Amino acid sequence: MKKIIQDLLAIFDMRLVRASRYKIVNLSNKEISPISVPYYVNSQPALVEVDCNVGRTNRWFDLSRNSFDPHYYALKKGINEGLSGDAFIERVGKILAINKDMSVSKNVVEELGLGDFETKLNDYSSWAKVLPWDTCNINEKVKNFPFMVKKNRAMHNLVIESNDPDEIMRIDREYGIHSHAEQYEKIFSSIKQRGLLKSEKYGFMTAEILIKDGEYRWKPGSDGSHRTTLSAAMGIKKIPVIVDKIIRYEDLEYWPNVVNSTFSKKEAEIIFNRIFDASPPEFYSQWIGHCTQSDKK
Repeated sequence: MKKIIQDLLAIFDMRLVRASRYKIVNLSNKEISPISVPYYVNSQPALVEVDCNVGRTNRWFDLSRNSFDPHYYALKKGINEGLSGDAFIERVGKILAINKDMSVSKNVVEELGLGDFETKLNDYSSWAKVLPWDTCNINEKVKNFPFMVKKNRAMHNLVIESNDPDEIMRIDREYGIHSHAEQYEKIFSSIKQRGLLKSEKYGFMTAEILIKDGEYRWKPGSDGSHRTTLSAAMGIKKIPVIVDKIIRYEDLEYWPNVVNSTFSKKEAEIIFNRIFDASPPEFYSQWIGHCTQSDKK
């Protein structure tokens, strides 16, 4: 049974470990850069504080106060307007619905910002996005990700009956907005009441650290993307995260989905730089224009 569970978790770059062997090393009170983490720990997970100003969302926007990331933008509007409860949910949901209609990618190639390349990925749906340094390959993502989404949405009041992967993802995109907004509201209420909790009891946020030319950026890892985005929108400048993975630009040719030829080295470089430079794919251009005009009013 243990092997079955470990094999399943490995698909998503996760594993079960004994807590005593992999005790978390708390570096969050030290004034160190995440780049230094490997020098402080061996195989243990490390808890560090990361600066939201160099954070990136899973949609590759920055996490600065002027970010146009759809979720960040919606949350900041609700927070700045002093909303809470159902009013907060409604406001956030309304903005995310506008973005849903404006930001549509045809396939994973557009989702990754690789529209200028001849690639074998054209036939994959946009939700099948994997990154060059992921250990999960794209066919594993197609097979397993929709069912993770189905389980997650069920935990947040959206029950999806279908077992067809494309249908699950269609329903999630079409009807999952309110579920996401409710999830944000619960986290928002918790942070306002108890602060940003950093303890294993409440589950740690995780981050991937991207390193290039002696500088770092970070993006959400395997857990906590809602909390990281909300924390930044609330104006929290630094947040505690477990380092999921350190991705060095100079190691590009050794990244798993480059080694297995899912991506060429040039494609992998473009994806890394887009995230590092907070340059989201082109299909967000209409949304960015909408936000720019709205903020001028």
